Amino acid sequence: MRGWFTTRPDRARRKWRAIGSAMFAVGLAAVNTHFGLVPIPPALAGLVLIDGAGTTVVPAARENGPSSCRQHVIPGLAPA
Repeated sequence: MRGWFTTRPDRARRKWRAIGSAMFAVGLAAVNTHFGLVPIPPALAGLVLIDGAGTTVVPAARENGPSSCRQHVIPGLAPA
């Protein structure tokens, strides 16, 4: 990991998948109540979180992570 990420990427993905799953389940369960169509957007947002957690966007990189890699691999392209 070398300190490039704020948290382990697998744990970040797992956390956001769990949050998305909970949002989806609560939204789906609330559809049959007197709330009407109000729970549908949170349920859809839960699906988006579940799908987005599998991408490389979820794990937040530290500010110095990619730039320090670039600095060591290609010294001429290091940011000023």
